[in-house]
Amino acid sequence: GHLENHPLLKADTTIFKMICDCIEATRRGEAYHGAYYSEWGLIRNLANMSVSDSNKPLLKKTNSVECACKGFRVGQQYIKLEECVAKLISNMSFSFNLETDFNIDVMSVVRDISSKSLSEEAKNFAKVALFQQKQRESNPEDRLKRQESVTDSGKVAHVLISYQEKGLEAAENIRNYLEENGMECYLDQGDGSLDAMATAVEESCAVVMCISSDYKESAPCRSEGEFAFNLKKPLIAVSVEDDYSPDGWLASIIGDVKVIDVASPSNFDANKNDILSQVNVHFVSLKANVKPASPIVEPKTTVAPTLTVPTTTTMPTVHQPVQQQGQVAAELMFMPQLLTSFLTHLEQVRESITSKVDSKLGELDAKMRDLENRVRDLEKK
Repeated sequence: GHLENHPLLKADTTIFKMICDCIEATRRGEAYHGAYYSEWGLIRNLANMSVSDSNKPLLKKTNSVECACKGFRVGQQYIKLEECVAKLISNMSFSFNLETDFNIDVMSVVRDISSKSLSEEAKNFAKVALFQQKQRESNPEDRLKRQESVTDSGKVAHVLISYQEKGLEAAENIRNYLEENGMECYLDQGDGSLDAMATAVEESCAVVMCISSDYKESAPCRSEGEFAFNLKKPLIAVSVEDDYSPDGWLASIIGDVKVIDVASPSNFDANKNDILSQVNVHFVSLKANVKPASPIVEPKTTVAPTLTVPTTTTMPTVHQPVQQQGQVAAELMFMPQLLTSFLTHLEQVRESITSKVDSKLGELDAKMRDLENRVRDLEKK
């Protein structure tokens, strides 16, 4: 059920109806085709299938969400049920409006889980659903205006590193390497709210995404990744899983971005400079990281008092304050590095475009030769 565009599920949706029928039989205490099942186990199947975007319309069409939420209750004995229902709703929240698209009050279920559940996992899924609904109801233009105000205020400083918990080690390695090279990084250790995550994304100059199959199937990671994408943040994709190829929503937001492989220690060492090079293009927190140089103090002398810097607070308007001059000088020291990184990135883009153009030209050339051969054969006939 995790696979996108599964041919069997697309060809025959009766599996969804069978699961719902089985859930209803279980609630009545009846066997289904001679066997008994647990309610939460059946809803877990629906929740797992909801990970795939291609399955979401099928779940919607067969009223699977309504079936899962029917008679919902919260309590110690229902924790597994809460977790499965919360996962199902949070995944569906990426494609549908929880207020209007279902024939049941889904938002009440979400709010109950968020405020009353004893399961942190269920609460986290509920928070994702509430966050997605909040974003759906907000005006995209307002989000971009808020982003522009953050940028203008000078708060945009750090590189945000987005990861799923199994990719924490790789994320920490990336953070350490970037910080060693003068970058300021933000790495959420999992104790922050989604609102705190949103603020961290808004105040970032770029987002490094540590992608994997677990990352793609994680609702919180999807919230973070899509939020960054909607704010038009530069995305730098690094793979922390061997031979991983992104699909679904993750592939759609990454697009043609080159995925950097850091799945093993050797690959990290070989490719870490590629990460640094891409981050350098977008890093804009010089003022946040470069300490201003010490103020220049002119020597006092009684021989030539006219050369002594005035001790009053009023400076000549034609000159910058010496401390500001020192800070500007410190910032200018980083310009060659930034320029080199920018030119390196441009060269990589040029090589990528050239490679694609050469490939297309080769295909066209082959087709022309084939066409010429067919014309000759026709002429011979």
